Amino acid sequence: MHTEDAILKDLTVMLTDMTSDWDLDDFSGEITGDTKLVADLAMESVELVQLMVAIEQKFKIKNFSAEKLLTRNGQMVTDLSVSEIARFLSGVLNA
Repeated sequence: MHTEDAILKDLTVMLTDMTSDWDLDDFSGEITGDTKLVADLAMESVELVQLMVAIEQKFKIKNFSAEKLLTRNGQMVTDLSVSEIARFLSGVLNA
């Protein structure tokens, strides 16, 4: 059983490591559940793909459908918070 809190903790560590050498002019402080991938961390499509691969590997998810995470009602989600990703992963991992 993967709790949403444990997943959130893993994601914040993963994102902190991933972004540690990035020059983030508009973001200072620690990554939390409220941190937005695009607005706060300035992630672009390449970094989002890297994150999806890292999530797949970390949580050992086979056939991870990033499309389900990144779209709602057929529309691309413009920005995700770390807690939204944790909630999604909790549903996938505990299904």
